[in-house]
Amino acid sequence: MRRLPVYFLLDTSGSMYGEPIQALNSSLSGMINTLRTDAQALDSLWLSIITFDREIKEIVPLTELVQFRLPEITCPQSGPTNTGAALEFVMNKVRQDVIKGSDTQKGDWKPLLFLFTDGKPSDVQLYHEKTAEVRAFDFGAVVGCAAGHMANDAMLKQLTDNVV
Repeated sequence: MRRLPVYFLLDTSGSMYGEPIQALNSSLSGMINTLRTDAQALDSLWLSIITFDREIKEIVPLTELVQFRLPEITCPQSGPTNTGAALEFVMNKVRQDVIKGSDTQKGDWKPLLFLFTDGKPSDVQLYHEKTAEVRAFDFGAVVGCAAGHMANDAMLKQLTDNVV
């Protein structure tokens, strides 16, 4: 069975504390619940959750939707937003996780990337370098999700044209 890998890259820096992280948890929960009602999604979707702040952490490795359990995402009251390093991390995970097709076997579908952030990277230079790499990377789609009412989507628009 071909998998459709979906990576959720979640900003858990200090600027996400309070309302933004609550909005992120609510959005993720609603999205997962909706996906569970779709037979095709249940057959093919595999999900991963990666958080980033001072450190990048794979909270949930690539897991089929049927087995997926959404943890509550939390964040500290302060700390940097290492978005560039997180983009580098997720591209490395995709290289490790995604099965490429061959003459004898179909590989996974092109992975999807959803980046949830308030749009303020601390590692700006690395972020700019990695946005170009992500745009050239073999993702099926990249979606930038502006989290919280104070979100700045200008940085997300450098990464992708798909910003919500």
